[in-house]
Amino acid sequence: MARTDKFREQHKKIGDIVKELQGTMSEKSLSDNPKQAVILLGRLSGVIKLHLAMEDESLYPNLAKSADTKVKGVADKFIKEMGGIAKAYLAYADKWTDKAVKENPKGFISETNGIIKVLGERIQKEESELYPLADAG
Repeated sequence: MARTDKFREQHKKIGDIVKELQGTMSEKSLSDNPKQAVILLGRLSGVIKLHLAMEDESLYPNLAKSADTKVKGVADKFIKEMGGIAKAYLAYADKWTDKAVKENPKGFISETNGIIKVLGERIQKEESELYPLADAG
């Protein structure tokens, strides 16, 4: 079992929830009944928070202590980048309550698409740049 298998499983869960969330994103259905989208957003937040905690507590500290300067440099870069992404995601997730989605479905769709893009790019970078280093060490 590779060191990053759990992280990759969480990425898959995030992707699965994102697909479900995208299936709810029509202005009419969100303004009529935002509950399913908000429930999915809550599930997504749970997986993301667990993922971030696991990275912060084990993956990043171990890589940042590496004697290999390349590994240490990549880990430091990812740690710095993640702070901004996590802060933006948490602000987004806190903002979109049932009432907020119902009152502004177009805004929810727009912000959700933006967050999904950022998350997708981050997941791709972790899996292509960070995790191979973690698995090799």
